[in-house]
Amino acid sequence: MPQPHQESVRRCHEPGDVHELTFSCYRRLPLFDQGDFRQRLSPHVDRACGELALQLVAFVYMPGHLHLLVNPLLPQPQIDRLLARLKRLYSAEIKRLLVATRNSLLQRLTVRERRKE
Repeated sequence: MPQPHQESVRRCHEPGDVHELTFSCYRRLPLFDQGDFRQRLSPHVDRACGELALQLVAFVYMPGHLHLLVNPLLPQPQIDRLLARLKRLYSAEIKRLLVATRNSLLQRLTVRERRKE
């Protein structure tokens, strides 16, 4: 079920539009306060933008989320796929890291039950 603020968001694209996107950590945990997690995310942002022909204009890391400004380089952009691709790439790396180091944070980040849609 969409969150209340998502229902009122109107999505559109005109050539030359710059788009603002937000990537939130699970339960808004302040994961980006940890330099290693923040540092590991940047290459994934670059990779996902490159794969989807989106120019990264600006970004800002906050403790529990990230803001991105992207400029589509193609007439039919795939902006909706950016966050999904980014989250998939990044979460897989972080999970491997947490498992390899037996980090207790893995328990807090494990989704026990999925929302029914």
